[in-house]
Amino acid sequence: MKVKRETKLDDETILFVIENTSLKTLSGDVEVEFYDANNNILGTAKEYVTVSPNGECYVYIESYSIKEGYATYKTNISVTDYSKIVKVIDIKNNDLVSNLVEDELVIQYKNNNSDVLQSITIFALFYSGDKLVYVASDSEFDVAVGNNANLSVYLYDFVRNNVSYDRYELVGSAQYNIFND
Repeated sequence: MKVKRETKLDDETILFVIENTSLKTLSGDVEVEFYDANNNILGTAKEYVTVSPNGECYVYIESYSIKEGYATYKTNISVTDYSKIVKVIDIKNNDLVSNLVEDELVIQYKNNNSDVLQSITIFALFYSGDKLVYVASDSEFDVAVGNNANLSVYLYDFVRNNVSYDRYELVGSAQYNIFND
């Protein structure tokens, strides 16, 4: 598991695309260490991810996790094999139904699997041309077979900061428990 791509947004937040090039479902602790200009550590931000075989996932470091005054950062990923615990599926735009209602993006995913959906996380990536200008996400847990996972992404910061965009993309993943004890 490694960082495939990183994007620093204008508001100093950071979006990482984490890539799993193995044939196993991997779980990882993604830790970002922030350093000042003298290379003194200012603190860390940590996110937990589970990535499908040969898949990718997103890690978004929001503004409240960014350490003020940082000059550089370094990423560390600790990896564990989760192949016998969960199955992860990647979700793209065409797997979802979405509707923009005023300052809220409503997103729906149908659980058509034969098992309870343990969790689903969807990222809304907003672009102006080719530039990523805003990221928001939501998660839902324990979605029964045949039910919908209903998620919402609120765009208050968008409206407040007059951020303009011309398109958005939805990406994410869902997890099903496959562990048999």
